[in-house]
Amino acid sequence: MVTAHTEDLYVFFDSETSSGYSIDNLPPDTPVGLNAEIVEGGVMLNWSAPLDDDFSYHNVYRTDVMSYEPALIFTTIDSFYIDFEIDQSTNYEYWVTAVDHNGNESEASNSVQISPTGLSTASDLLPDAFALNQNYPNPFNPSTQIRYALPEQSQVVLTVYDMLGRKVRTLVNGAQDAGYRTVMWNATSDLGTPVSAGMYIYTIRANEFYEVKKMILLK
Repeated sequence: MVTAHTEDLYVFFDSETSSGYSIDNLPPDTPVGLNAEIVEGGVMLNWSAPLDDDFSYHNVYRTDVMSYEPALIFTTIDSFYIDFEIDQSTNYEYWVTAVDHNGNESEASNSVQISPTGLSTASDLLPDAFALNQNYPNPFNPSTQIRYALPEQSQVVLTVYDMLGRKVRTLVNGAQDAGYRTVMWNATSDLGTPVSAGMYIYTIRANEFYEVKKMILLK
């Protein structure tokens, strides 16, 4: 409240009271410098962790690059992780995010692709055709994965729009080599502000390929 005082020490007027609260809806900084190497019995990942005071833990995502199944998620408070649950015949893709105490999740780090028998070759990872997969999870909160496939080097633009056709977020805009790709959206706009719950459209244009899908954000 606000108090107005007069020259008389005992004469003053108080305003009506008002109350409010604040919320933390800002995600932590993105982990950077993700690397992967083969160690005895598994794959060791390490990265540079964010410096946020409210950092809680990391999500480590792992997916089979030749599969359309959603990524598995492991958690750690450290800036490294050793994955012992691997198949020697499988090529894996990893990426990492940071999560704060209020559950806000950062953008995804750079991704790395590796095989338990050594670094994967490009020919092992090439899809046969362009594809845009349904995001997972869907509906989602607070973040979702979008996977797509590029059979050749492509100029890729992956964009999220609201149901009025207004651009909300550009997730990818640039040249990418052939392969299976994953990008995450943490429900923020290009300005970094959280978006409201509802249905959104995401589109991909890769060379002459174009496709549109819908997703739902719940809060």
